[in-house]
Amino acid sequence: MLLAMNHINKSFSGNPVLKNVVFELENAEIHALVGLNGAGKSTLVNILSGVFPADSGIIILDGRRIAFESPREALAAGIFTVYQATNLLPDLTVAENIFLNGMQKKHGLIDHKKMEEDARAQFERMGYKLEAAKKIKELSISERYMVSTARAYLSNARIFILDEPMINLAAAEKEIFVRFMKEMRAQGRSIIYITHNIGEVLSLCDRVTVLRDGKNVAVCSTESLSENRLSYLISGNESLRLYPPKTAREDKILLEISHLSLEPVLHDISFRLYAGEILGITGLTGSGRTALIKTIFGEFEKDSGCLKLRGEELELKNATDAVNHGFGYVNENRMDAGLFLDMGVAANLTISALEDIRRGIFLDLRQEMEEVVDQSIELNLKMDSLHQEIRFLSGGNQQKVMVGRSLISNASILLLDEPTKGIDIVSRSEIYIVMNELAAAGKGIILVSADMDELAGLCDRVLVLKNGRITAELQEKEFSCLADMLA
Repeated sequence: MLLAMNHINKSFSGNPVLKNVVFELENAEIHALVGLNGAGKSTLVNILSGVFPADSGIIILDGRRIAFESPREALAAGIFTVYQATNLLPDLTVAENIFLNGMQKKHGLIDHKKMEEDARAQFERMGYKLEAAKKIKELSISERYMVSTARAYLSNARIFILDEPMINLAAAEKEIFVRFMKEMRAQGRSIIYITHNIGEVLSLCDRVTVLRDGKNVAVCSTESLSENRLSYLISGNESLRLYPPKTAREDKILLEISHLSLEPVLHDISFRLYAGEILGITGLTGSGRTALIKTIFGEFEKDSGCLKLRGEELELKNATDAVNHGFGYVNENRMDAGLFLDMGVAANLTISALEDIRRGIFLDLRQEMEEVVDQSIELNLKMDSLHQEIRFLSGGNQQKVMVGRSLISNASILLLDEPTKGIDIVSRSEIYIVMNELAAAGKGIILVSADMDELAGLCDRVLVLKNGRITAELQEKEFSCLADMLA
């Protein structure tokens, strides 16, 4: 046994998050740690990696009892964490971040040239291209993960903690990460793998530990485990239906885009969105998916093209203008999407609808609370109170707040960019139900997603983007071709 965490307990502000949790890790093992958002997964690995201490319990590493007081101590003991948000220093270069824990020196000075050469060599071994002299803040999220992967390759760690490492990666980058995991296991090293992707658990991991409400539910081999069984263990709901029945779209055109271009990213984009429709947009990383809906929302200024809302031509100057005309937007990255982490749930929900709940120069607090309570019930938000700081909500509940914000602003067109990325199966199901109800009420939804099952389960039509152009429009009976078109 490489690692044993026995009877771990942890509370925050009197609320128990972990309750006598047990977790064990063998040598040369990829062990999945799964559960709903808020089940206690991140808290458990934060204790292991020295972010904060357990209230009680014992951790044994290699037969010795340990308790780390900082992440640096955990790293020195051979525990390397790749965080979901990546813990890189944005103002340093790729090479400097890779060798951060052991800067190479020459004549007593940092040898930047040698570090960049070694970083390039490591990327070549990984089969990845990235400029070693670039600063981290200039990189995309997926590129930052590849930097973290290079750091992990060059570390002497015996245990890797990987928190949702593949949710932001393109197919080729996922292959690199999977190869990294298998190579580490072949070298006798072990991985704690946190994910909401059941397919990844079953295809990549040797065993799985399931947490629910801060307690152990099951520990089992993945060898004969089915998707349905694992879904039940995670959710506790044997009859959970992920996708609700689709509703019929109306014949009324809600939004029409004609010959929209944003050079050099988007070229001559034209399509229609109907009332009551969930329209899917997909494509590989870099295809222009996110740029398209940001342009529609007014965040990017188009070079040419026409946007008509209910038949009337519309020129959106910025995002505020878009909101005022009934557009709602949910960004794929919650932390970059305008969540105010130090503010409460209620304030975050109503931030886009202040004009609607104002009485003179003051907010109508009674109306605000009525709106917030309604949305909290509809979205099944899990929180201590409406004034709880949003930083303390789980990822799934933070995403629900982003969706709820658009609902309170009474948006008639919702632009959703990967709205369920990185959240658990129950939260996904609840968001899907809300999306379906909105479509049934005559609203139009554009869903950007790389998840083929999600698109097939929700959408009436799917547009395929490649190199900034629409290369295909698929009806429901043609959805089986999606995976091949994106291969």
